[in-house]
Amino acid sequence: LDGTFGQVGVVKEGVYLDSTGLFSVDVSEDWEVKQGNLFGERRLELHHEIEDYHVEVWGFPGVQYRPTTREDCIWAFIDRGLYSDWSNNRLTNVGTCYPTDDSNYVIFVYIKHWQGFTWQLEGHVSLDVLVEGERETRERIQSIRWNVVESVQKPIVP
Repeated sequence: LDGTFGQVGVVKEGVYLDSTGLFSVDVSEDWEVKQGNLFGERRLELHHEIEDYHVEVWGFPGVQYRPTTREDCIWAFIDRGLYSDWSNNRLTNVGTCYPTDDSNYVIFVYIKHWQGFTWQLEGHVSLDVLVEGERETRERIQSIRWNVVESVQKPIVP
């Protein structure tokens, strides 16, 4: 399970650690880490090795309240409410994106604002395993540990 994924993150002792230091998540044996995008906002892809669903973690600078536009699906449901609790953030923006092509994937999204970023946490679930996949990806997303990172900049002392 251990390995380095470019400059995006690393898996050590079964835990994915993002290179920003802002989040980590346990990677159990039935999940596989795929490299995030070194030049984009996708930080992590976590695929279930047997079932047809996966999780993606995207980080965008600043604050956004709506999910990012996608070409492969339409956001048919967007809401804000008490859907999940990540300790300090009780209200959560959520959305559901339905496929507009042959991809057969519904995307469930949770939006979290943390440390100056908007984190778009996506569960991609095949219609063939919709109930199980939604539950499994939601539980995986909710298991993400959010870390406070102190600034690494030190004051300049003359």
